[in-house]
Parts: sequence; C-alpha cells; structure tokens
Amino acid sequence: MYSLRNREIEFRATPDGCLERLVRRPGGKEYAHRCTKAVFEAVVGCIDDHNTKPVTARAIVDVIDVPMSQVNVVLQLLTEYGLLEQDRRRGFVAAGYATAFYEHAMALFCGLIVGVPPEWVDADGQGGAGRDVTGGEA
Repeated sequence: MYSLRNREIEFRATPDGCLERLVRRPGGKEYAHRCTKAVFEAVVGCIDDHNTKPVTARAIVDVIDVPMSQVNVVLQLLTEYGLLEQDRRRGFVAAGYATAFYEHAMALFCGLIVGVPPEWVDADGQGGAGRDVTGGEA
C-alpha cells in the first residue's frame, strides 16, 4: 500500500479474478476501480507492442478501445512495481523489462490474483536509468 495525494492505495484481487485498486481517503471513505484480466492483457500487450516509445492512458484507450478507468489501474500497478517509469503523463517501459515486458506484467497480475507477494514474482527490475524519453504525448 502507498499514498497518493493523502490517499492510501492498495492493489488486490477480487473473488472473480479481477484486479482492484482500492483508494482510501483521509476521512475513511473508500472507492475502488477494477480491471479484468482481458483488459490487463490488452493494455500490457499494447505497451509491449510499442515499448520503445512513451505511452499514455489516452493513447492506449484510443488503440484498444477499453475503459479509461481500467487502463489507469493497469498503469498505476505497473508503475508501482517498477515495470513502467513515469514522466508526467507518459509511461516508459523500465530498462530491465524491455525484452520481456508482457511476460513480467502477466506474472505480476497472476501473482496478485493468487496471492503471491509481487516481490516474489519479479524482484529483478531496477528501473530504466538512461532510457530515451523522446517522443510526443498522444
């Protein structure tokens, strides 16, 4: 769990096999967004297909036509666990994941769904220092 603008955010599995991002506000109120496995696979597949260029949530939605809220859940999870690095609204595949991004992302998803701590699934990523960040936002 980590904090984003005074909110606690937690990723967890749902009984129906979805990924859920639970957000707790300072006053105790909660809300959640979910992402299905099919959407998760489509998003990471899209990122993998374009892994030498920056990606944005809007560009992914335009390419694969899925709900923005689900794309945001995926991008936030991938950023939290170091598979993506963020520069403003653009995401870049971290250097250690460029050759097998899809496989690493799906291992993370499946690990979360069955309850395996993410650090056990994929602990070798160290970020993408020196990554080329050229390219415009979509």
